Amino acid sequence: MNFLMKYKHYFFPEVSEQAEKDMDKEAVKNIYYVCFAIAVLESLSLVCFVISKRSIDAASYVSIRGVAFCIAACVVGHMAARIMLEREYLSHTAIVIFEVVYYISFSVWGIVISYRHYSYGEQMLTFFTVQLLMVCFILLHPIISTVLMATAYISLYVAAYSFDTAARIHPINYLLFMMVSIVGMIVRYHLQLRTSQRQVSLEEGNIELGLMTRLDGLTGIYNRRALDEDIDILLGKSIKAFMIDINYFKEINDNHGHLIGDDILRETGERLKRLYPECRYYRYGGDEFLVICENEDVDVFSGDTYSFRWPDRNTTIEVMLSIGRAVGKPEDKEGFFALITAADGMLYKTKVRTHDPNNGGHERRARRE
Repeated sequence: MNFLMKYKHYFFPEVSEQAEKDMDKEAVKNIYYVCFAIAVLESLSLVCFVISKRSIDAASYVSIRGVAFCIAACVVGHMAARIMLEREYLSHTAIVIFEVVYYISFSVWGIVISYRHYSYGEQMLTFFTVQLLMVCFILLHPIISTVLMATAYISLYVAAYSFDTAARIHPINYLLFMMVSIVGMIVRYHLQLRTSQRQVSLEEGNIELGLMTRLDGLTGIYNRRALDEDIDILLGKSIKAFMIDINYFKEINDNHGHLIGDDILRETGERLKRLYPECRYYRYGGDEFLVICENEDVDVFSGDTYSFRWPDRNTTIEVMLSIGRAVGKPEDKEGFFALITAADGMLYKTKVRTHDPNNGGHERRARRE
């Protein structure tokens, strides 16, 4: 029992959905190329066989018919695999059925040909060649491959036994061939599974790394690099651009510390998501944020200021955001940045008002060129 539990994963491996899709695609590609190669080789051998024969007797006709069947089966398998590869999605069950049918068809063909050779006192190379190809190129679940492989070997042995009690087959060697074939299919499956899982992990890591390079490390929203990459998908769309700035942020850092300042930056990013749902959020630089809304129908905050409170020890920090807004449909990058500049200009006007001493402010924001 302990032995079975220890090696249980060899027969019942855990396969992720993405790895399964990758293995399915690899299996169909294998059949696609193998069928093509066998069809070409068998066609050449058939031509050479016919040319070398002065006359076609009954035995030769049987051989030609067997080779012709192999060629026809390979052509059908090649075309079916091509159709599958051209489709964007095909269920795992359909691919497994395709592989099983492919395996059974060629195994039956190999059994028939090898039985005929056995009855003539010749070697059964065709059957073993077919099984070798199955080991190398078929990717079936270990349980399915074990059942199929064992059935194929047992079927040929039963056929030989019915002819002359399998007198010319050494049972131990034959059993070893069967076990090696089964183990080979299982090992091949696990090697491909390992490769597919590594590929999936690598792709997921690349996606995560790519996402990390697009995110601002402090606030978790997109950064300027992400904005540069997203411009092309925003062109030609009617968009609303909001430039947001935290009033007196330098004083907050000076009076309350940079840790509090970082907390306020993070909270600002979260509040922008609630104020401007279904939009794109970027940390434009320092305490400045940019929000791009593509959906004209979405209900977003329309004010030019927004305030919230943030606790610090025994006091509460009054945080005010100044907001500038611009609407347009940029057709190129120059038009896009012109729209951002327009939003920034409106932000400047808001800052002038909110920093006016008559409105409780005590400094003016310098105009940026």
